Amino acid sequence: MTVEVAKQEEKIRRTVLKIGGMHCAGCVSTIQKCISDVPGVNKVEVNLATEKATLEFDQTKVKLDSIEKAIEEIGYRVVYEKLSLKISGISDSTDSERLEQKLRQINGIKLASVNYGNSQINIEYNSALLSLADIRKKITELGYGILSEDLGISTQDMEARKLKHLFIVGIIFTVPVILFSYPEVFKFLAISGTNIAAYTMFVFASAVQFVTGSRFYTGAFRIAKMRSANMDTLVVLGTTTAYFFSAFNTFPVPNWHAMYYDAAAVVITFIILGKYMELKTKGRTSSIIRKMLELQPKTARIRKKDGKEVEIAVELIQPGDILVVRPGEKIPVDSSVVFGISAVDESMITGESVPVTKKIGDSAIGGTINREGMLVVKATKVGSDSFLSQVVKLVEEAMGRKPLMQKLVDRVAGYFAYAVMVVALSTFIVWYFAVTHGVAGAAIIPAVAVLVVACPCALGLATPTAIMVGMSKGASNGVIFRGGEAMEMLNKISVAIFDKTGTLTQGKPQVTDVVEIKKLAMVVPAISSDKNETTLTLAAIAEKGSEHPLAKAIVAHVQDQGMKIDDASYFEAVAGLGVIATYNNLRLKVGSPAFMQNQKVDISYSNQIIGKLQEEEKQQ
Repeated sequence: MTVEVAKQEEKIRRTVLKIGGMHCAGCVSTIQKCISDVPGVNKVEVNLATEKATLEFDQTKVKLDSIEKAIEEIGYRVVYEKLSLKISGISDSTDSERLEQKLRQINGIKLASVNYGNSQINIEYNSALLSLADIRKKITELGYGILSEDLGISTQDMEARKLKHLFIVGIIFTVPVILFSYPEVFKFLAISGTNIAAYTMFVFASAVQFVTGSRFYTGAFRIAKMRSANMDTLVVLGTTTAYFFSAFNTFPVPNWHAMYYDAAAVVITFIILGKYMELKTKGRTSSIIRKMLELQPKTARIRKKDGKEVEIAVELIQPGDILVVRPGEKIPVDSSVVFGISAVDESMITGESVPVTKKIGDSAIGGTINREGMLVVKATKVGSDSFLSQVVKLVEEAMGRKPLMQKLVDRVAGYFAYAVMVVALSTFIVWYFAVTHGVAGAAIIPAVAVLVVACPCALGLATPTAIMVGMSKGASNGVIFRGGEAMEMLNKISVAIFDKTGTLTQGKPQVTDVVEIKKLAMVVPAISSDKNETTLTLAAIAEKGSEHPLAKAIVAHVQDQGMKIDDASYFEAVAGLGVIATYNNLRLKVGSPAFMQNQKVDISYSNQIIGKLQEEEKQQ
């Protein structure tokens, strides 16, 4: 039975495809229906905000190429990014063929071409499944060195550039159309109100309609072949009606009261602008995910077997490599400490503001900051196996899942276009017979307004974009959702349980209590008449050179009291425990109870006070 289940799981493949050309919820339902109809596909979810399709299919019944072909047949495209690499280590043509075969076996790489003559690799890969770091790692694992890389322009940047150009064309031709459409307002124009102005409007409006608006005609034709309708259908119906009605009333003699070129041109231009802004918004949201990955440093210091230290790119680190992390540096990858002791700031992972002491044998998370002593660590997990990459993957998967509300919205949007067309036709009929009494020109504009204003793009995009933005912002602030369903349930929650105080607090410790122990105060000369000030000032002098958050809190508190903090003549930080300093021939030791015990300082008489503070969850 176990063997049969294992075989069944081997047959089932789960993958993610990035799809280009989607505009609205109608596109989502069209693609979902198309993929679902392919024999062998068990499950499919298409997300408009992320422009990704999550698939589950039986590899014995259908190949991924067949699914991609089905998507392309209905007018959409599967997006693959391009990458060109210069590498070292290729010995001959047989070696290059072997490398090609190895790369093509990687899930997510569609095409890999290795040129032995110039040592160059050209790769087309699925960015939804594979990152640049994964590709670099695989190439180095195969024994080749990366000399340089040339990233092609991303599909998102290409689309944004195309929309920007279309908008520029649209605005250049739309402005004259608007100016000539109102001769009673813009009388100062030389040809205003003349036949030449009307013919000029026709030419300029044609450029907007069929150049700037060409993507809408393409989309409408594509969806019509599927016997469906979407946003493009409504835009084309509305603007084309206004355009051709205006053209009919332009020739041979212009009828100025029945020309609405400005309505069609303005609508197309502003919808293109909206599409451009929408693409940029999605790009900024995705950049939050990229910023999470940027928590990891770009380079690392690796210690060779001969003891020499060499700086290399983080992507080239292999499990088992020995890395040196100095104070203030980030730990490059998930690792274990093999030498040294230090305090590591893990607030970006746990939310805890107080650094955690790391000693030999302890694990350290990539991206966390080494605050005090030098650490020598051994890499354990790199690339997509690291904790940070797993968190990013979890967030991306959660953003790709559809909550119940989004599924409902997508179903409604699939029929919404038809409902809008019926309402628009009804609007025209009512205006034509009941309001304008047979004046078609006056009845067309309300009908066109219904078609254009009621485009279902916002209906289909608002929910997934809101979820996408919410999850991204949550992740950047340390809150990770397992899916959209979790966000939907938030409004029903009355009690929340948190396991980390740093999640709820500012993350910056402050001095709340100053308890003077007379036995300690008696051995120091008075700096001030107030004994508390004496102890605090001495503690601040000792802690002035420390990077520990508790030390900074003490120094800040003393400065807020208006007290001067002198420099110590000697300072030594004991990583994760405390500090030792010399001031005016006084030996100052400030730290935790464990530190005091290590320094042979008797604190038995203050245990009761310490216990009370600990019960109040305060640091001492």
